[in-house]
Amino acid sequence: MNKTLKRILGGTGSLARDIIEYLREAHEMSAEVCFSTTFGARPGRAYYKRQSVYNTFSRLQKQGYLRKERRAGKKAVYKLPTVVRKELEAFERLTLKHRSSANWDRRWRLVSFDIPETQHKYRDTLRWKLKRLGLEKFQQSIWLTPYPLEDDFQQIIAEGGLQDCVFIIDTDRIPNEIKWRRCFQLTNYS
Repeated sequence: MNKTLKRILGGTGSLARDIIEYLREAHEMSAEVCFSTTFGARPGRAYYKRQSVYNTFSRLQKQGYLRKERRAGKKAVYKLPTVVRKELEAFERLTLKHRSSANWDRRWRLVSFDIPETQHKYRDTLRWKLKRLGLEKFQQSIWLTPYPLEDDFQQIIAEGGLQDCVFIIDTDRIPNEIKWRRCFQLTNYS
């Protein structure tokens, strides 16, 4: 995983993340739409001031995370560069296999990581993704799931050069198993 994705996904709940995620779905956005409605007052969503939105777009563009194109009539359109889009798609491939209590194979997966402070943005990104996948925090830097992780999880960890920092432990027993079965709604098993 390159520095681009680490920086984009490093902060949770940020305007930069909102912009990147919006562009990932919409593929492009005009400056007028961006500054008027998309990141303005929205029910149930964060409100960003026009100057903050402008500054964030400008910073993301300077850092190479956005590309600004001029269209007929001198209208500006923002897009994600291809390299950024590919990195985001690779990160989104991370999924859990058979995520259903009916398919539980009676095994637990512990994801443990010790990522150096120099790569703290990747550590934050990994935590965000593990939480989004439905894993629960077992202990500090150890996350738990009863469902297998897809093979691409290991591949993406390897692409980031973190195979020595992130470990997946597959076991049939964990402490306080009853508590964790309840947490994952695996009550049909004894």
